[in-house]
This record gives sequence, C-alpha cells and structure tokens, in this order.
Amino acid sequence: MDNKAYLDQIAVKGKKPSVIKSLLTPAIIKLLAAGLVALILFFVVIGILNSNNAKITQKFEAVYQRAASLALDDNPLYLYNQKLKSSDLRQYNSTLQMVLATFNNSYRALAPTAGFDPEAISSSVVAEDETNTATIEAELNAGYLNGMLDHTYAATAYYQISILITMNQEAIAASTNTDLSDVLNKFNNGLIDLQKLYKKYMNSN
Repeated sequence: MDNKAYLDQIAVKGKKPSVIKSLLTPAIIKLLAAGLVALILFFVVIGILNSNNAKITQKFEAVYQRAASLALDDNPLYLYNQKLKSSDLRQYNSTLQMVLATFNNSYRALAPTAGFDPEAISSSVVAEDETNTATIEAELNAGYLNGMLDHTYAATAYYQISILITMNQEAIAASTNTDLSDVLNKFNNGLIDLQKLYKKYMNSN
C-alpha cells in the first residue's frame, strides 16, 4: 500500500458521521411529515370554523339590518303608506311598524348574545339591504305611477315579510340562547300573522 492509499484510508476512518444525516432517519422524516400535515390540517379546520362562525353571525345581522331598515321613517314602505287609499292597508302597516319596533328594541339589546355589533354590521349585509330598499322604492313608484299603488304595496309588503320570515327562521335555527330564541320566535309569529293579512287583501282586491 503506497502512502497516498494509506492516507486516504485513514481519512475515511477518521470521518465522523454527519449530525444531520444521523438525525434524518426514515422514522424522523416520517414523524416530521406527519407533524407538518397535522399543522396544515389544524389551520384548515380553524379557517373553516371561522368562516362558519362568520356566516352564522351574518344570519343574525341580516335579520337585524332588514327589520331596522323596514322600520325607518325614510323607508319606501313607510313613505308610500301615506299615499294609500285603503284604510285596511294603512292599519296593517301600522301593525307592521309596531311589530318591527318591538322586535328591534328587544333584539338590539341581545346583539352581544347573538355575536354582532348593531353599529358595525358586515358590509355585505348592508349592501344587500340597500339593494333591497332600492327595489322596494322602484316597485312602489311604478305602482303609484300606474294607479295601482294599493295592490302593488300589498304585494310588496307581503314579499318583504316572507323574506324576513325566512331570514328570521335561519337565525332561529342558528340560535343556542333561550332568550334570543324567544325574541326571534315571537317576531316570527307576528310576521306570520301579518303575512296572512296582506295575502287576504291581495286575494280580495
């Protein structure tokens, strides 16, 4: 064996195994991969839960926003009420405003329980309600110009109440609080009674 071969042999024997290589055994690599997958799944689940919670909150917000909007003095349902010929419709509308006002007062007080801030409603909920208000305005204005305001008004009010009932029932299904559920259920019953009155008017006129 010449000197070079001898020196090479000594060098190979003197080399210490790499710390990294000794740590990255197949078992360790599998463990790290499993941990990475678990971490990714954790964040995915958190994201899904947050998304679901946001959707539930928006159900409660939507009921509040729509009920509060319909009760405003500048809402088309309120403004066009003064132009109606039917005293029955005006009476129904007075009852509707009373039902909305009672609900809004009770529901606003329970907003923290429902998980939303009445002063900071989601922009998507507000935008949807603004579009709805514009639709009401367009429908009632067309009915007024065509000399069919009373019938148009009854149909519009009936539709708005129907939508509000659907929104309210979604909130009821999402509620886990007794007080909140009671307020929503009372509101639902009042809306159903009003819905029947507007339907009766439409069928007889």
